[in-house]
Amino acid sequence: MSGPAFATAFAELAHQTNATLMYADLAGADLTNANLPYTNLSCADLNFADLTEACLDGATLTEATLANALLIDATLTGANLTRANLTNADLTRANLTHADLSHANLKNANLTDADLTGADLRSSLHATTAILLGAKFTERTRWPSELDPGIRARSETISFGRWRVAR
Repeated sequence: MSGPAFATAFAELAHQTNATLMYADLAGADLTNANLPYTNLSCADLNFADLTEACLDGATLTEATLANALLIDATLTGANLTRANLTNADLTRANLTHADLSHANLKNANLTDADLTGADLRSSLHATTAILLGAKFTERTRWPSELDPGIRARSETISFGRWRVAR
């Protein structure tokens, strides 16, 4: 499917709940403002996709490839990003509250001002190369071992039990 038929089908796809898009090739797709809560995108190719302001709350993105993807202001509350490739992804101001990023590749990912409240980043790869300036977190946020000891020392308190990475 291509051309106008594909565009129409894709527009309908961008507002699905509980859709199954496992192994979908969505590389370079414009999914700006897409409403895809609880969608199964396991192993999907989302390289260079634009998911700016997309709603992916509760979505399954296990082993999805999101290298160079734009997830600016996206909501991924409770999303499963286990083993996802987020190399060079832009997650500026993304809401990753209670998201599972364990074993995710965060090489050069931009998490500036992201909300990592209660997120699980244990065993994530290349986390030390991720940009975390302004990222918010709580005691329930789980960090990879290479970041855990010093992350709070690099942060400022913004409210009781809540911090923001300051440097």
